[in-house]
Amino acid sequence: MDKVLNDYESLGYKNSMGGTWGEKGKPGSGRYEYIELEKAGGVTMELLWNYPSP
Repeated sequence: MDKVLNDYESLGYKNSMGGTWGEKGKPGSGRYEYIELEKAGGVTMELLWNYPSP
């Protein structure tokens, strides 16, 4: 997730909001981030990432 956010930031797009759910490292938990893509068509993109199940 951090690599993707850095890639978009290097292109001039901002991370507008993000957070987590569940207990870090536990199955069923994860992270979300929103990237403002206003310059690329007026949209906001949501990224979701879940911790892998064992």
